[in-house]
This record gives sequence, C-alpha cells and structure tokens, in this order.
Amino acid sequence: PVKRNPIATNQNNSPTYSSRHTKAETESLPLHYAANRYRKNTAPTRTMIDYQPSEASPSHTKTTNINTPQNSIAKNLFQKLQQHEFERIKTGLDTEGVLNVSIENTIFNHNELDAIGLTLGIAANLAKEQFDKTRLFLTNEGIQVLEVIISNKQYAEYTNNPQLLSAEISVKYPSNTNTEWHHQSAPDSHYKPALTLSPSISNVIANEHGVYSYSWGLESTASLSLWKGAIASISLNQEIVSSENFEKGGVFYESRERDEVKNLTLQQTVKYKSLFNTTYVGRRQYDYNGFQNLPTLLSPSGAHKATARFGDYTHDSTDKSKDFALYSYRYYSQRFNASTEITSGKFWEGDNGYRVESKFWFGDNAVSLIYKDTDQEFIAITWNLPLSPRKDFNSSWGQVKGNADWTYGIQTMINNDSNDIAFGAGIVPKMTFETEQTYLNRDRLSPTYVYGNLLRLRDAYLQYK
Repeated sequence: PVKRNPIATNQNNSPTYSSRHTKAETESLPLHYAANRYRKNTAPTRTMIDYQPSEASPSHTKTTNINTPQNSIAKNLFQKLQQHEFERIKTGLDTEGVLNVSIENTIFNHNELDAIGLTLGIAANLAKEQFDKTRLFLTNEGIQVLEVIISNKQYAEYTNNPQLLSAEISVKYPSNTNTEWHHQSAPDSHYKPALTLSPSISNVIANEHGVYSYSWGLESTASLSLWKGAIASISLNQEIVSSENFEKGGVFYESRERDEVKNLTLQQTVKYKSLFNTTYVGRRQYDYNGFQNLPTLLSPSGAHKATARFGDYTHDSTDKSKDFALYSYRYYSQRFNASTEITSGKFWEGDNGYRVESKFWFGDNAVSLIYKDTDQEFIAITWNLPLSPRKDFNSSWGQVKGNADWTYGIQTMINNDSNDIAFGAGIVPKMTFETEQTYLNRDRLSPTYVYGNLLRLRDAYLQYK
C-alpha cells in the first residue's frame, strides 16, 4: 500500500507518492492509477485527481473531484469544449466568483475570433446564474496570447438578442499569471501531427519570353507541436506542371518549383507580456542551412507592432552566405480594418533599402499594395486567402488542412527603362510558422481588433453552438 501526498490543483507536475507504511493503512484498498488501462475491478478510492473514462470526458482528461454547483458548471463547460475539439482545455474557478477557462484553437483557422466567440457564448449561457464573470485565456502552442473577461449575464443576453450591438468585454495581453484549474486536458493530448497543403506558384507575366510562363506545384508541410512554444516542421515541394520556359534549359529554370524538401525547421518561442521571441534553426529555401531570430513587441492595444529579424544562412554546396538584418514597424487602424508596415535593412538577397506594405482586410481575405526601393524600385500587389473551410477537420490522430494564410502576388519594376525581370528583390525571409500566423491570428490578435469585431463573436456562437 502507498500513500498519495496532496498537491496543489494548479500544479502541472504529476503527484508524488510515499512508501511509508503505517498500521492504519494495512487494510486500505489498492491504489487506482489514473490511466484507464490500469484500472482494477474494485470500488474506486476517493482521490483528489481522477481521470474520467467516458465519452464526454475521455481518458485524456484530468479533473478534480469537488462536488459543488460551481464545479459542476466548470466540468460541464470542459466537456462541451471537448466536444467542439478544442485542445489544451482547462476550466476552473476562483474565490472572486470568476469562471476561468483556457483553450487552444486548432479548428477555426480563418480567424481566432470564431473560437473566442464560441467559447465565451457557451460559458456565459452556462454560468450566468452561478458566476458573475468568465475569464478566457486563448493559448497557442501552450503560450497564453490573449485574455478576455466578460460579465456572464450581460454577455448571455448579447448572444441571444440580435438588437444588442455591443457587449461588456475586457481584452488584454495576459501576463502568464498562475490560475487554479480543476479540469484540464492531459499534458500529452496535443502530441499529434498536422499536415498543411497549399499551392506553390512561380510565374512571369507579359514579357519578351511569352505572355505567361509558369511553374505550379504543391507544398505539403508536416508539423508537430513538441513542448510549450516549440514546433518541428518539414515542408516538401512537388512540381506538378510547368511551361517550357521553366523546364530544364529554359530561361526561368532556376526559379522553378523544385521537387525537394523546401524547409526543415525546429523553432522555439518564448513570451513575456506582449513581447514574443522566436528562434528558428534548420533549412530554408531548399539549399540554405542556418538560423534566424525574430523578436516581436506589441503595444497594449495591439495597434502598434515593432519587429527585428536577424539571420545567417549558408548554401550547403557552394558555401555562399546569406545574412540579413531587418527592422519593421506596423500600425493597425481599427476604423479602416487596415494596416501599414514599413521594413528597412538588408534583405534576403543582400539588397539594401526599404519596403512599404499597406494591407486591407475584407473579412478573412486581404489585399496588399507594396512599394519596394532596394537596388531597384518595384511595385507589387498580393492577395492573402485562407484555403480551408471556416471550421477545419480535426481528430485524435492528426489534422489535415489547407493553408490559412496563402499568399499570391505579382510585381513589376518601375522607373527603369529596361524593366528587367527580378525574382528576389526586397524579400523578407519569413518562415512557415511565423509569429504573426502562429500566435497572432494573421497579425490581427489584439484588443483593438477584438473590440472592432464584436458582432463576429456572436455570429460564431450562434452558428456553431
């Protein structure tokens, strides 16, 4: 027989055990381990932490056995969020009458607002009689990225009354404070692979070599969430079809979509308040091995963002080095749902100068107008499109989805008599899992953005509840 030492419910480490024997313990029942495959066919002993092997609360669930009306609501909320296939779910309560909930969204990949709206709507309508408020923590890769607080009765009325156009809501970047959790997903429940598919396109339009030259392919990215803030990923590119100019011997052959591993990366992100820092190590653009570091600082409202990007890569066969240093500032306007970003420094191809990008959002699609002044001057237009349904497929074994932020663009040289074709001017060497895509909702996760899109929160709840 063994004795379980009590642990605090907000600890993430496993319980400890003692082998000390006492006379009073000699007749106690055998210990029932948490995992279902170790359960014995005897009456369960009363424990502080237990796993619930049922359809609503499977064996990957840790709950606290506290029989109170408030805890029943926290448990019910936990089970409903499981049914909606969120990950890293946690629910609990505190002494101030607040229902706490934490989720990680891997299914609403068009916009994190859908996950926030669905969760807040469910929580408010469940808890409006027992809890004054609900506090929601949104996490990505285990890192808290946004904190939202609502008044349950008022928000429940908002979700059910289309005549109301605003809700009492408070949004901020969290400070990673400790919270007491009574029900939570098992620590290993997120260890499942994801496969992301997207087109890869290289093309040249209206030039002396033809009206349209093209190389089209498919990029497949397999990724795995490791520990908090860590992702391992590999991207394989496969050319599907190309025109004569992109075939071997053609004038654009070196810029074709290649049948090779494009990116192989291990990355780690850490966060303090609204400061993120991501380090990438591995291979990018087929042939280059090295690293880059990307610190990102957001203002409290999220309207202002500053980033710096440093890196050094070496070609694996020619030893050609690519080092870069870029500095950016971005301003987001809630009124126009648009942003402007200025980037300057040394770019991927070694050209020095600056670029200005204005991005205009239309729902979850965006159009960007870009001006570059490096070795030459260029103007460009790009489209950002999510290539997946509003709610993605998910399962216990993995996930297959389209790229939630696929980008296609065209550019041309200006103020140059020859109007030469250039593929590599003013390139920012972004990675597959950039901070703004992985943690910041395609650079929209901010208090300012949430306050300007409250109607979408209600729409998501009404559509998916």
